[in-house]
Amino acid sequence: IVTSFSMEGYLVFLISLLLYIIIQYRRKITKIIKYFTIFLVVLTVVWFILPYLLEVINVEHTYFGSRIIKIHTSFGEILKNPVELIYIDGSIFVRIVYPLIGLLQFINSPLIGVGGGYYYNLFSDYIIEHFPRALSFDNVYRDVYIHEYINGKNMYTRLLAEFGVLGTILYLPIIYYCLRKLATSNFENIAIKKVLIYIAILLFSVLLQNDSFAYIHFWVFMGLFCSLTNDKNIRSI
Repeated sequence: IVTSFSMEGYLVFLISLLLYIIIQYRRKITKIIKYFTIFLVVLTVVWFILPYLLEVINVEHTYFGSRIIKIHTSFGEILKNPVELIYIDGSIFVRIVYPLIGLLQFINSPLIGVGGGYYYNLFSDYIIEHFPRALSFDNVYRDVYIHEYINGKNMYTRLLAEFGVLGTILYLPIIYYCLRKLATSNFENIAIKKVLIYIAILLFSVLLQNDSFAYIHFWVFMGLFCSLTNDKNIRSI
């Protein structure tokens, strides 16, 4: 993740780490506050020294580096008008607004959704009506007018948009069953269970930036979790 300079990778890693802390110490509020405080302090320090770090490791002119520097130099303007964040560049717009479009579709049809596959069919109308300024970005323009494959960037908002509350509920029992099996399984080595719990959290965090129902890593691990038993002293998986 560190060497890939992937904004998506950093985002997923941070979210999964925070969720793991919350779940791991859910009965110890003081520890959660402690770790969150440390996290915010480290994040703040890194934010202020980031331009210098990018220069030291000689990546300030890469796509990743130039985007970070652009956000850094526009930070004051973003604080005054947070909406400007989505117009920093096309990648940031896609990661924030494409999931938001899923929520807008869900709000318009909350019970049964707009129908399987119809997120993409209705996508262009939402961009043109609500975010016409974003058509200046090449990737957004192509998605709207050339109709290349559009990644809604968020499984949860796509699921709600296309299938509504009723359709989404159908997915919950199997997911709950798999996670319940993981939570109640006994391991001789508790570290293995903690690793599996973090993997589960990581998989659900990845879906914040991935909208594919066929995300194979997710289903493979869900199958693994479902296969776990409650027998004592599980030595291996």
